[in-house]
Amino acid sequence: MKTLSRWLGLLLLAAPVTGCDEGLDEAPGQEVFFEVNHANGAWGSQYKGFLIDKDGHIRKYNDAGMASGLKGSMPLTSRELDEKLAAMVLAPETIASGDLNTWVSRIGAIADTAYSKPVRAGADAGITRYYAYRYDQAKAQYTAVLLRQSGDELIDSRDEAALQIADWLKGVSGKIY
Repeated sequence: MKTLSRWLGLLLLAAPVTGCDEGLDEAPGQEVFFEVNHANGAWGSQYKGFLIDKDGHIRKYNDAGMASGLKGSMPLTSRELDEKLAAMVLAPETIASGDLNTWVSRIGAIADTAYSKPVRAGADAGITRYYAYRYDQAKAQYTAVLLRQSGDELIDSRDEAALQIADWLKGVSGKIY
């Protein structure tokens, strides 16, 4: 009986560890979850950013030809996404699966209807946008949800989960650039 209770105790301790894939399980077929992009036309055309995919890989782009990143062609089909991903470069940095699952699991809770009014905050700093992606498996389409915009013009989501994800993405961006 003692052996059985020890095994049950070990199983109970292991249960939270094995449940860390909930965020990704909620989004079958989704390849990309987050994007950060920066555009600045003050001193020539600058456009760069990165995406975070389902495996925690960070895919970077630095190309004015990708103007408005993925957001420029919303909704975006899976095929269109694959074409854009093929032109990107894998960064050496990755996101740990537990961290990725934590943030992915919050995407579904974001209310994307309430934003602050745009506030002018500067000049020549450019615009940095933070996005989460929702995926409609039936249509095989991605839709971007703006979490925050910073730089020359500030816009914030009124949703707490969106702001938390944006703060996390800002930290990731600081490690990439």
